[in-house]
Amino acid sequence: MDSRLFTLPLPGGQERWRRWPRPHGAALALALSEVAAGREQPLLVLTADARSAQQLQADLQLLAPADLPVILIPDWETLPYDHFPPHPEIIAERIAALIELPRRQRSILIAPVAVALQRLAPRSYLLGRSLWLKVGEKLDLEAQRLLLEAAGYRHATQVLEPGDVAVRGGLLDLYPIGAETPYRIELFDDEVESIRPFDPETQRSEGSVGEVRLLPAREFPFDEEALKSVRERIRERFDIDIRRSPFYQDLKNGIAPAGIEYYLPLFFEQTETLYDYLPADTLLAVVGDVWAGASDFLADAGERYEQRAHDIDRPVLPVAELYLGVEEARQQVNGFARLLIEGNEGAPTEAAPELPLFVRNVEPGRALRDFIAGHPGALLIAADSPGRREALLETLARHDLRAAMIDDWATFVRQRPRLAVTSAALSDGFQLPDAQITVLTERQLYGERAAQSRRRSEGSRDPASIIRELGELA
Repeated sequence: MDSRLFTLPLPGGQERWRRWPRPHGAALALALSEVAAGREQPLLVLTADARSAQQLQADLQLLAPADLPVILIPDWETLPYDHFPPHPEIIAERIAALIELPRRQRSILIAPVAVALQRLAPRSYLLGRSLWLKVGEKLDLEAQRLLLEAAGYRHATQVLEPGDVAVRGGLLDLYPIGAETPYRIELFDDEVESIRPFDPETQRSEGSVGEVRLLPAREFPFDEEALKSVRERIRERFDIDIRRSPFYQDLKNGIAPAGIEYYLPLFFEQTETLYDYLPADTLLAVVGDVWAGASDFLADAGERYEQRAHDIDRPVLPVAELYLGVEEARQQVNGFARLLIEGNEGAPTEAAPELPLFVRNVEPGRALRDFIAGHPGALLIAADSPGRREALLETLARHDLRAAMIDDWATFVRQRPRLAVTSAALSDGFQLPDAQITVLTERQLYGERAAQSRRRSEGSRDPASIIRELGELA
């Protein structure tokens, strides 16, 4: 039995692209998840900005099937030419995502426009610097330490975050890029005797594993040979007094200057792009006006370049060396089968109704009760967090509205309760008229108050967005 809720057309045969009306609210994530779940190949979704990519990922946490991988390829969450590095966890997330792309199968990949434009390390570098450590294997501890440093790992007295490594006697502590926990490798003579995960806060190890995968800690090499080549390229290209440049001296001393990521092309003979990493049969979904977002991003990068282009102590690379132009990116996208998704007109969805719980001089919950009485199908209300879900259940109960508690979308569709509540920070509600399903968010029940609460919450969770917005104001 076909359980799909959407029957939107897909490109096929000689048709390389199809246009979709954009489903309302979080229904976009539902439609994309149904497409991806029915394919053996990956679906890459391009969004106009990082916030849209993050919100789509959040929507998919509820609406995508549990067995469908959803991978966000994040941007660095720094502004072009910034003099501070991306967070180690973001670097780890990017490398782990990129290194798996060439062999990805059934999955949803999400990339904001900055990633869609960015010139990246060649696949050969990331794949060539990936290795395994296994119990029972021979291991030269000093040689392994040098290999890890060449791959960008940082020497630390105590391993606390991704990319840290520490050697003490016959112990090698390291926090592999892309791993959820650091590992303690214990040697007996020159053989790996055990590999144990440990808590970075307590430094206590628990359990054991048979092997661990090590990914490079940076998106570029940082051994002496690579640094020598970079310094030569800097001297050839820029009129720089190397004795007075702290940036150059850091490179000479093997120190990664803050913001070194924006010199990535100097580490390679040739760069690649996101599209080089993708399997040829990947389906692309271009959501909204991605190309306007690309133009805005490149214009901002150009302004920041002009502000820094005359710094003789720290010269910067032109925008075109770091990013594709809009037309170059379009040509890359046009090499794939693709969906173009924008505008709601003709969508098989409707906007969610506004059903405020509290209206002056109106019985509390009246609008919601009236809607349920006339609604022939299933209604799901998504609260932004587990705590808010519990508070919402109590509020509904006080107004004689009994709701089931649902943990996942598949259960909701199967059981089709008259009224249910779940925990999911959805972008917005929607209606599926043909399936007689309505999904509400707190915004439909609490209006602007819910929107303000979410903005405060998002601000507290995402300081990089605050920095980005301040930079835009400047």
